[in-house]
Amino acid sequence: MGRIKQEKPVFYEELDDRSFRTQESATQPSLYSGYRGERANAPTPSERRFDEPPLMLQVNDRRMARPQERPVNPTEPIPFMNGSFERIAKNLQYLNDTLGDLHSLGIQHDIQLPELVLVGDQSAGKSSLMSGLAGINLPRSGGVCTRCVTHIRVSRHHTWQCRVSLRQKYGFFPPENGLVSPDNVTPGDKFPPWKPVHETTLDFKTLDRPDEIEETLRWAQIAILNPGKSHEQYIPGSGHATIGENAFERAAESTEAKFSPNVISLEIKHPDFADLSFYDLPGVFVRPGNPDENYLVQVVRNLAETYIRHREAIIIWAVPMNLDPMNSTMSKIIEDSNALDRTIGVMTKADLLPKDEGALRQWLTILKGESHVTGHGYYVTSRVPDKTLEDQNRWEDHFFDQNKLWPREFSAYRDRCGLKQLHFDLSDKLGAAFAKSLPTIKKKIVNKLSSLRHQLESLPELPANVELEVRTSLRTFIDLVLSSLRGNEFSSTYQRLGEAFRNCLIAMKPKINVKTDDQIIEIIDDDDTEDQSGPAPNSKRKAAPNTLPSAPTTPSKRARTGNPGPIKREDSYGRMGSVTPGPSAGGPRQGMEAPGPFAEFGPPPTRKLREIRDSIIRHNRAGQPGLVAGAVYEDLCRQALTPWDGPVRKFLHLVMKEISAVVNSALERAFAQLKKRLIYKRAKAIMSLFLKEQKAETEKYLIKTLRIHTRQLFTLNDEEFKQYRRTEENILRRHRHYVRWQMATNELPPKAFAPLETLSAQERDQDEKRRATQMEKMGKDPYETEVDVFGYVRGYYRLASARLTDAVGLILHSDLIPNIEDQLARDLHLDRQLQVFPSGEAGIYDILMSEDEATARQREEVRADVKKFERALESISQLEGRSSLEARDGEVDDDHTVA
Repeated sequence: MGRIKQEKPVFYEELDDRSFRTQESATQPSLYSGYRGERANAPTPSERRFDEPPLMLQVNDRRMARPQERPVNPTEPIPFMNGSFERIAKNLQYLNDTLGDLHSLGIQHDIQLPELVLVGDQSAGKSSLMSGLAGINLPRSGGVCTRCVTHIRVSRHHTWQCRVSLRQKYGFFPPENGLVSPDNVTPGDKFPPWKPVHETTLDFKTLDRPDEIEETLRWAQIAILNPGKSHEQYIPGSGHATIGENAFERAAESTEAKFSPNVISLEIKHPDFADLSFYDLPGVFVRPGNPDENYLVQVVRNLAETYIRHREAIIIWAVPMNLDPMNSTMSKIIEDSNALDRTIGVMTKADLLPKDEGALRQWLTILKGESHVTGHGYYVTSRVPDKTLEDQNRWEDHFFDQNKLWPREFSAYRDRCGLKQLHFDLSDKLGAAFAKSLPTIKKKIVNKLSSLRHQLESLPELPANVELEVRTSLRTFIDLVLSSLRGNEFSSTYQRLGEAFRNCLIAMKPKINVKTDDQIIEIIDDDDTEDQSGPAPNSKRKAAPNTLPSAPTTPSKRARTGNPGPIKREDSYGRMGSVTPGPSAGGPRQGMEAPGPFAEFGPPPTRKLREIRDSIIRHNRAGQPGLVAGAVYEDLCRQALTPWDGPVRKFLHLVMKEISAVVNSALERAFAQLKKRLIYKRAKAIMSLFLKEQKAETEKYLIKTLRIHTRQLFTLNDEEFKQYRRTEENILRRHRHYVRWQMATNELPPKAFAPLETLSAQERDQDEKRRATQMEKMGKDPYETEVDVFGYVRGYYRLASARLTDAVGLILHSDLIPNIEDQLARDLHLDRQLQVFPSGEAGIYDILMSEDEATARQREEVRADVKKFERALESISQLEGRSSLEARDGEVDDDHTVA
């Protein structure tokens, strides 16, 4: 920053020190002594009584407006106001008292309140200005006071009082290595390593003597910067605050944090004080003293911007007259925040104003409102260090009245010079702003209070009769579970799952491709006179069924050796391809895949006739031609049934999922008033474990059942098996026949492969006759045995799948579900696990009614907020009541006026 040469304050050279003796100071009027006769000596809202006589207010406007500024009359009606609020606007004392109450309650973090915010660059004379406005000696050494926010509320009271407290709305979360870099400061994380938390207020110390303030504030700031330690150990007279010499200096050097966005709050009352409430922010700077603190440059700037951007804030900008205002960092922040219209400029250090003509002209231009324009103009102060407040006040009056000390060019602005006039005007501006916004503030408080009360209702207190509430909830839970498991909705869901399981098993029936590429079929014409039992004399066709016959010598007898065209895969309407399950009563038609929840279990790989032949050959016994060994059927059937493990487990999982939904819904409803209590959490855990155990036990039972059904081929239901076998063999033979016919003729009748149940009786008869005629022309199928073997396997699969479907469904429906019902209703499983059956152990209800720490903390926070906003509403109501009382008294006076 550019600096203007500083001169030694003339205070020490040109004033008679005798006028500042201590004994004389005591007899001098205080800064606010003239103010006492103009303001009502009213207590704060918390101490007011409505039976007191009304106190009337007289306000004299001492301000001189800038040429372009219309004077503000705090007593005139404010637009958009009516009724009691308009009358309230006439009483700034009570307004400022009420506004101070609202600020002390901390509601400004939820509802914007008018506030004064003192800002400035580092070394701008802010500390002296703040001390003067507050009427106290504030600490200005050690650098600690520049690392946190201070909120000072001053008001008039018949005795001197001061209460210091710590308002904590940010928690301290340092990184593991303890280092914070400028990169950690982001738009979403403005004050690292501090993060927003629910605000709490800690009482620090209540003082009864002004000389205690400075030391108390020093230690309060140390407490703010050590969030990990109890604040009580830093209260003067206890803990670290009294350990050895230089205790404060040592504590200041070893604080956990170098900066805090939390607030030290001072509520000061004094018989001679005018009403004022303002925030003092750390001065912004460009370079920290320690390179490790570079991040603080932006953090402090963010803090200033946060307060400045409050739309209801009136900004007090301290700008020293011994420095060039063009270099002010705070000026740029205010301008970028669009807050110039809400800013009051305060020229500090007037006694250090350089005497050169350029500097005088520059500051006069600003004071006239011709440059660096602010919405509320500028004031001038001069506070000298190391003097009592009384001495500083008398010095300031003397300084601005002496032309040899204060340039004559500034004499026209005497009414804007001195802390006294600034104090009055700030109080008036703040009260007028509050009066204007009071209707909106009250409405927001009412809405916020309603919302908090509704939130508190969702966090119910402990029931009056705990045991009755618990037993009622448990009985309700059992009734809800039983009624749901036995109800139509659950039964319908279970039925759909069972059907899906059955259809899944049907869709997994083994499949086979009845087309072969190892033979060419020769068609024997009707007029052929050859003996069909053997080859024609000129034919090269071989008798062996597994060899490729040669083509006939005559065109009419030549087999279709060309490509008969692509063989299409059969779909659900029976076109060519691999053979899929045939229809069954109540089941899906051919080709149906596993439905929704079982879609992951697709059809098995399609077998080939050649594979079946290889299996037959592999199990053939010597000397037993034409016989198929029983092991062939055993192996093929076992292979077909092996994939059932997945669907069975899936069926159990889906059923348990539905049961769990029933149980959880019953818990939600039965324990609706106890959901924040330990009993609900414990009941959920008990039922979750219970259902897992039931599932595990049932799963063992199902796997054993599955093993019985798949271990070996077995049935005593001979007639049903024969029916399934005939059906499957007929399907395979029919498909095999038309595959051979297509290979030979490339001909496929339009309805040849339609499912049999879709054909009329006449169409079926025609289909059988057609196949018989064509069979005579093609001869015996060389894979007839393989087709019949696979028809046997498919027939057994259908019998076994129907048998397993019923077995699994019966286990779940008639064993699992009744067992759950019995253990809950008859054995009172949940009651026993909660240890409330039969009578409950000592203290068990207290344990069950305890709540989780987060919920308890949330209730306390919401309850505290409710009380806070109730007090805020009460404070405003008292203000309205006083205004109404004064209005009535005024009407009475009018009625008794004598002409």
